[in-house]
Amino acid sequence: MEEVEVLESSVEAKIPDLTEMTWLFLKLGSIGFGGGIAMIALIEDEFVKRRSCLETEEFLHGVALSQILGSFPVNTALFVGYRLHGFLGGLLSSMVFLFPSFLLSLFYLGFILVLIPFPLYREFYRV
Repeated sequence: MEEVEVLESSVEAKIPDLTEMTWLFLKLGSIGFGGGIAMIALIEDEFVKRRSCLETEEFLHGVALSQILGSFPVNTALFVGYRLHGFLGGLLSSMVFLFPSFLLSLFYLGFILVLIPFPLYREFYRV
């Protein structure tokens, strides 16, 4: 039995609208744990493999550019959002991608502020 090679350009692209893309990046930001490479794999799976919004080569160029600029999962989210929906898409995708981490940080800060008065906590962390 012969294997048939499927070209990426022959697969129909399912480009999400701005609202759906925002929800996708919120989901990816919420469930994505394991560091930057794991997040990149989740973004690639969603936007390159499942939806065929971007070709693999274009996505890899975006990842390479994102690695130059710093926090590459966030920058990759910005790149994908920008490629799909322009400036607003890039802005929204990076903001909602970071939102779950921001909320967890605020929760942790509140938890620490509640614990600071306790002597055991102050002794342990030498506050």
